[in-house]
Amino acid sequence: MGGLAAALEIMVCDATRDAVYRLSDPDGSEIITVEEIAAVYDDAAAGPDLSTPTGLCMRGGALFMLDGGTLDAVFRLEDLDGDGAFFGEGEAAVFYSPACPGHVLRTPNRLCARDGVFALADDSLTGARLVLLEDRDGDGAACGAGEARVFYEAAAATAPAAPKDPEALCMPAEGVFLVGDGTDGRVYRMEDLDGDGAARTADEITVLYAPPDGEPLPRWSCLALRGDGVLAADRARGRVLLLRDADGDGAVSPSEASVFCGASPSSPLLVEPRDLWVESDGGVWIIDNGTNMLYRAADRNGDGDALDAGELLVVLRSGAALSQPTALAVVEGARGDAPALDGLSAHSGDAAGGDIVVITGSGFTPGTMVFFGDAAAKVQYESAEMLRAVTPPGSGTVGVTAAGLAGLAFLADAWEYRGAALAVTAIEPREGPAAGGTHVAFSGAGLAAASVWFDGIPAQIVSATEATLVAAAPPHAPGEVIVLVADGRTEVTLAFTYIGGAVFVRGDVDADGKHLINDAILILSKLFAGGAVPACLDRADVNDDGAVNIADAICLLGYLFAGNAAPPPPFPEPGVDPTPDTLQCP
Repeated sequence: MGGLAAALEIMVCDATRDAVYRLSDPDGSEIITVEEIAAVYDDAAAGPDLSTPTGLCMRGGALFMLDGGTLDAVFRLEDLDGDGAFFGEGEAAVFYSPACPGHVLRTPNRLCARDGVFALADDSLTGARLVLLEDRDGDGAACGAGEARVFYEAAAATAPAAPKDPEALCMPAEGVFLVGDGTDGRVYRMEDLDGDGAARTADEITVLYAPPDGEPLPRWSCLALRGDGVLAADRARGRVLLLRDADGDGAVSPSEASVFCGASPSSPLLVEPRDLWVESDGGVWIIDNGTNMLYRAADRNGDGDALDAGELLVVLRSGAALSQPTALAVVEGARGDAPALDGLSAHSGDAAGGDIVVITGSGFTPGTMVFFGDAAAKVQYESAEMLRAVTPPGSGTVGVTAAGLAGLAFLADAWEYRGAALAVTAIEPREGPAAGGTHVAFSGAGLAAASVWFDGIPAQIVSATEATLVAAAPPHAPGEVIVLVADGRTEVTLAFTYIGGAVFVRGDVDADGKHLINDAILILSKLFAGGAVPACLDRADVNDDGAVNIADAICLLGYLFAGNAAPPPPFPEPGVDPTPDTLQCP
């Protein structure tokens, strides 16, 4: 039998709906449907109404949940009445809250635990901190004297480099903490070496990883241990990096960092990975805030990543089932048998794809995915012994992979594409304005089914034939970028130069690199109190409607304090305005 055990159970926090959901797969289909998602805690529960649930972890059979909105508390959730949820009286107990003696949390955004110690990353505007909680008296809470303490405080740090915006956190060993900074893109290692109960000095706070110069800064949302390395989810670029100190020097150089999984140019999947959960077999569950979907990544071929066909699978495919998922905890993970492949009803087809192929074997489920080479096919499930697939575009002779959560099967050289292979012989023009919109023509062969990316940004295809493809360049900051042309099998890279265009971050009105309440105050001051006009009005156009008015202040305040949607691009990283208007930005 293929598929998962009926006990598959994954808990997910939803920050928009202020709820915790249970995702399960009782039918073993390897696809979690809307009907298989149940609320286990929301405003109908006897416990407090949630504000912005942002963290989950499991210890001793209980689920610990961090609410980093207005509650700034950690709750201990237990199913006391056996109904599979936490709605009953006493099932949501306070583990730590502002009512407890000790440090008052402000905007905690990440929670992890090890050996009975809970760590919280608090990136409050009043100062970044790392807070440790421990139930020393065994009363089920960390509200007793000495049970909450500040391990790290940015204002007290004497190290030359220390985190100011902690947004990712994990504990690789007792007393050792890794912190991902959401502003400078670094990952820091902290340890109390002098026994004073805190990390402050240059010896105690070191840089484990710094992004290479010249590359866009990552924005870490989660750190998770996997083997002898650390997985780091970069929500700015839709990828998960593997950081591994191969030479043992205490730091991870850029050459020791590799992409574990993410949006490859030929098959983009991840958009904004928010939380990771690593299983004992090395499989990684990923909740994505950009697609609202759940994925499972696994290094099936042992090459150190999950970038190959069948190694990153979609488990929850409905982007409407969740809204802003922020955290997950796996109660029961992937089980069952891997699929097996016997044969295909045909062995060749058109390079443009579209051929219908019957695939026979065993262990298939409705969630089994099929790849021709590296490109995913459209699949219709017929039975545990048969699938019907529509081939994707491709070229040459490729293998066919059938992949399920528990493993995959592979037939080498099983399909031959007939027709021209992708080739690009010319690109015209080779430069255009940073505002985008330039129609760039590619000449060559096999272009009818190709897609185009400018520095990883997908371009709109204006027209395409086998010999010529025209794409509209998306907005981008000035400078030379790599243009990728791919058809799912072959990839070609070329150069294109963006000229001119102001670079800014939307909503950062005072250009201090942060989004704070004073940015909204500056907008209101300009509108109603005769305040100074910002040098770059595009920064103040928070809702990107081409004008600066009170709606922009409301939009920014809603994002900062009510969990509303983030401002449109360029955000959170600097860039050019993708929707040019008349607002000045020198």
